[in-house]
Amino acid sequence: MSDNLASVRSPSRLVPVFPKIARVQQYLDEDPILASFYKKYRRHVAPIVSTNYDITDVCNLRCEGCLFFEGTDSRAHRDERTWEEYDQFFAAEAARGVNYPYFAGGEPALAQDRLRLAQRHFRRGMIFTNGTVRLDRDLPFAIHVSLWGDAHSTKKFRGAAVFGKSLTNYRGDPRATFIYTVTHLNIDSIADVVQVCHDQGARISFNHFSATAQYNAKLARGTPNDHAYFRFSTPTDNLRLTSADRERIRDVLDRMIDDYPQTVVYSHVYNDWISCAEGLYQLDPQTGWASDCPTRDASFHRHYHVDLQESSGKCCSPNVDCRDCRAYAIAQATFRHRIRDYLVSRDAFARWVDVVETWCRLFLVGWDELRE
Repeated sequence: MSDNLASVRSPSRLVPVFPKIARVQQYLDEDPILASFYKKYRRHVAPIVSTNYDITDVCNLRCEGCLFFEGTDSRAHRDERTWEEYDQFFAAEAARGVNYPYFAGGEPALAQDRLRLAQRHFRRGMIFTNGTVRLDRDLPFAIHVSLWGDAHSTKKFRGAAVFGKSLTNYRGDPRATFIYTVTHLNIDSIADVVQVCHDQGARISFNHFSATAQYNAKLARGTPNDHAYFRFSTPTDNLRLTSADRERIRDVLDRMIDDYPQTVVYSHVYNDWISCAEGLYQLDPQTGWASDCPTRDASFHRHYHVDLQESSGKCCSPNVDCRDCRAYAIAQATFRHRIRDYLVSRDAFARWVDVVETWCRLFLVGWDELRE
């Protein structure tokens, strides 16, 4: 567990407790805006206990380098659990203290019966979807709709021309934010996609492509392409981001934040941090796994497969290569838990707040309307 996230145990719950730090209180006393945010944060975010659930192992797309299918951790887990078993499992997870589930795997919108079961036990959470199937309007969870390019390139990257369908399904949905995964091959489309979202009244944020260990291994070996999740990548032409790419992306996204403040949900501070030349994590020299990832260190955070068995993988995204990991959900949680790095001054603490407020707007439905 990270050194800034304490925890207390009771017979059935493991609840994170945000630390009382004297220096934080000093900054709050000096700045009423920071104080207002922090009070709201302590009320709505600090008690979060999260866990990842692969809700299905089927999908209707073939996204190149998919974090779920272009890997080994999801294999050998048969999707055969009954409706009753899922209901009992979610009840047990809620009793364990989980109050913020992340639903992913294949395509969660193809398993909405399980999401409705989860709704019985969780009042908030997150669904990661490709946007091709509309999720029931009464599901209370935040929805992140992945975009991998514009109307012209999406078919290449995802195996189907679904850009317009995703927008039609989720524009105007207060639960939804479109998440554009930036790769080496789609940087030029960023501005056009943001403009489309702006015109449609949709919110958009950004994710840096993070390769799986299997994707990297295939590139290193020069593995021939297939008809699934490694359809066109080659060692010299693939999705991986270079240092030059990250610098360019940083500049483009800074401009998008300024030009579309009502559309783009992103932070200048986070944009600079995620674009660093070095990786986000220290790596164990023996395993290559991140040794300072707060999600890996959090004892309450787990990852479950479709057979309801806990993953034996390294983290909540077990297929991702830690060397390349800049995946937005993990990275933003990492930044949020590294608060001690931002206690050196009030300005530094304000930078931390800037990023964390963005997280709140992305992951909590109706954040702006929630009371302190």
